[in-house]
Amino acid sequence: MTIRSLLLRASLAAGLTLAAAPAHAQLAVGGNIGWLFDTEEDRFSIGADGRYTLANKRWILNPRITKYLLSEGASAWQLDANLLYDIPVEASFKVKPYAGLGLAFVNSSFETTAGDESDSKVGVNWIAGAALRTTGKLTPWLHFTYTAAMDYGNTFVGFAGLSYAIGR
Repeated sequence: MTIRSLLLRASLAAGLTLAAAPAHAQLAVGGNIGWLFDTEEDRFSIGADGRYTLANKRWILNPRITKYLLSEGASAWQLDANLLYDIPVEASFKVKPYAGLGLAFVNSSFETTAGDESDSKVGVNWIAGAALRTTGKLTPWLHFTYTAAMDYGNTFVGFAGLSYAIGR
């Protein structure tokens, strides 16, 4: 199965899930900044994040795109399709923890003495994080993602983001 075929199937499955969800599910969109922890050089990232809370209010579809700000001559971006589980805690607790898994598509390119090279890999995300309970439409969150990509350096990224609830 090619990467393109895998991404098409994952997009179709996500689309069918969204179409079948009841109208009272919640959608939030936002942005994030990240810090890529690396043994050679720590790097920043910026990205866009979506959160579609399903009707049961425990499962959250989380598409995300991240652009890594690398040294001159190198670039990388990552497209994720994650499924988060909202861990139940008492309503009086101000922090809502969550954990999740996802698929990652990682693309990188860099200049070498032989010319430009690029590489794309598919990987798996493991996610742990928390969102702050708020009464408004803005929700700050913080989470860590470990991505294991086949034949590629694994990454550990800390993200801080802000989501805006649509229709809440």
